[in-house]
Amino acid sequence: MNSNEYWSARDLAKILGYATNYRNFQKAILKAEEACKNSGKAVSDHIAHLRNMINLGKGGRREVEDVRLSRYACYLIR
Repeated sequence: MNSNEYWSARDLAKILGYATNYRNFQKAILKAEEACKNSGKAVSDHIAHLRNMINLGKGGRREVEDVRLSRYACYLIR
């Protein structure tokens, strides 16, 4: 992803009302990937899947999937 401006899908999901069901937001991301590809743009320039470690209670940590979305990808999702 070559854009310096991006948003975390997990953070954006909360703002867009997907906080209780992230799986539905993942479906929206897949549709955005398809729309991006159909528009002739490189999906990897706008959508990047990654894994982050989050802190849990009592010192535990867990790996979770997140997606970095460019401004264009966010436009496709809305």
